[in-house]
Amino acid sequence: MTSRPGWGASATILSAALALAVATWLLPASVQIVAWPRSGAQRIAVFAPLYRLTLLMAAAAVAAGATVLLASRRAARIGSSAGGLWRVARLVAPLNLLWAWTVPYWPWLPDRLPLLVAGAGPLRWVLAALACAGIIGRWLETRTRERPWAWMPGRRTAFAAALVLYVGLGVHAVTTTGLGGDEPHYLVITESLLADGDLRIENNHANGSYRKFFNGDLRPDYLERGRNGEIYSIHAPGLSVLVLPGYAIARGL
Repeated sequence: MTSRPGWGASATILSAALALAVATWLLPASVQIVAWPRSGAQRIAVFAPLYRLTLLMAAAAVAAGATVLLASRRAARIGSSAGGLWRVARLVAPLNLLWAWTVPYWPWLPDRLPLLVAGAGPLRWVLAALACAGIIGRWLETRTRERPWAWMPGRRTAFAAALVLYVGLGVHAVTTTGLGGDEPHYLVITESLLADGDLRIENNHANGSYRKFFNGDLRPDYLERGRNGEIYSIHAPGLSVLVLPGYAIARGL
């Protein structure tokens, strides 16, 4: 008798994960009305590459499957039914609001109701805020019901929330204003470590490999050549080493 509730909860979790993946893919997307003949508005949309959508949706499906599996195993250990799985589904269900981000890109409806195109602008962040508020509200409700003072976030929760906020603002800053200051110079060192296995950056500036992450001309940031005649950055390579794994993954995508 618990199979149907279990499938329903699993579907909710999968749908929420896919909604988040699609919304992430639509972050750089845009849609504009370019003509308005008698037949209705005509739009043009620009999207990120489709392979990114494929990767994001695959990762979302894997994450949803792992969540369902872990929740089901935990419920089995404590002798519970699908209630634990439903608690997870109820927590993440507000993420399904993000499916509304796709409406401005639908093939027919926005042409008949052009006001829906506004959903591709700042209005979409209202939906994202509502989804986040829904998750936080349900989490606080659950914790408060179990323990009256449990709504106070622990260290792990505070760290995870701060990390998500930091990464989100960082991605937004990069996509909006691009890299600046010393940031591209640290990435040049990272590129040299990854591509050449050394800290000599002259060839990386000469061949323009920094244009993968910086638009424009970037001169080597150094004071004088080393004893071997090579150019080494004035910036310490520690930070470049720390971002190397993430940079390698991004470069592979």
